[in-house]
Amino acid sequence: MYKSLLISVFLSVTLSGCSASGPMYTEYKRLNLDTGVLYLYRESSLVNMAVGPKVYIDGGGGQILKNGGYLAYELSPGKHTIIVGDDSFGFDNKVMEVDLKQGENLYIKWKIGSLTTMEIMVVGDAAAGYGERDYHLIAMPGSVAAQEISALKLSK
Repeated sequence: MYKSLLISVFLSVTLSGCSASGPMYTEYKRLNLDTGVLYLYRESSLVNMAVGPKVYIDGGGGQILKNGGYLAYELSPGKHTIIVGDDSFGFDNKVMEVDLKQGENLYIKWKIGSLTTMEIMVVGDAAAGYGERDYHLIAMPGSVAAQEISALKLSK
């Protein structure tokens, strides 16, 4: 029994370090009125909770999108390329092109699992890890995304 308790405590401490640990979501305050904000988020899930894909915007340095986390990017208006995943931890690259408007908040959700019940734009899928799993980038309507992202923390 003592051994099970130690294992449980060890796993809890280890896995808690894999979840987003920044402050709770607040709307990004733009520094420039001519820009827009791109939010990329991932709801909390037990599937692949201990690992996170890297996110690259327009070829810039990668940030990790942790379980239950979000990232915010202030970008100039126009076309931008989002790449999520770099083949580490079995996350195939998912690429999405977006056209950001001035003053716009654009929400992209990274989802693990089937989309059979969702009627939204889907970009790619892949099998990775133990068994068959799908990974998707989804452009989300602001009203839905605002509700989902409000429960998340900054991915740090």
